[in-house]
Amino acid sequence: MDEIIFWNGLKISASIDKPDFPTILYLGQDEILDVVNHIKQSKIRFNFIALSGFSWNRDLSPWYAKSLLKNGEPFLGEADKFIALLKDELIPYLFDKLKIKPSSFALAGYSLAGLFALYAGYQLDCFDAILSMSGSLWSRVLHLLCYKVKVYIKNI
Repeated sequence: MDEIIFWNGLKISASIDKPDFPTILYLGQDEILDVVNHIKQSKIRFNFIALSGFSWNRDLSPWYAKSLLKNGEPFLGEADKFIALLKDELIPYLFDKLKIKPSSFALAGYSLAGLFALYAGYQLDCFDAILSMSGSLWSRVLHLLCYKVKVYIKNI
C-alpha cells in the first residue's frame, strides 16, 4: 500500500507491505520511493516511510552553528524539539494511521538528516537501528555526546 499523508505541515509518503514488517523512517524527500519500490521488486520486504517538509537547518541540527555558506542560513539547533515531536506525536500517529506494528524500526537520513538520525539514536529508545548515510558529522560536540550519553539503539 502506498499512501501520502499531510500532517502538521509535514509530508509523509509511506510504502507499507505488511504491518509487522521491519520499518524504516527516512528523513528526506520522497523521490527515494522509486528506489525503494525497485528494491522491493527483488522480493526484499519492508515498510518504508519518507518524511519531508521540515526545516533542515532548524529541525535537524542538534546545536547552533553559523552557516557554512557566506549568505546561507545558520543551523538553529532545534533538533531536540523535533525529536520530542517524533517521539510524542508523529511516531505514535504513524503507527496508528498506517496500522503498523513493526518487528524492527529504523531511523535513516542522508547528510544533515544522517547527523540527526545518529543524534536521535542517542536520545530515543524506540529505534532498533540507525542509518546515517554520509552524515554531516562536522562537530566536536557530537564526539563528546557519543561518550557521555547512554546509547539506546542496537545497530548504528
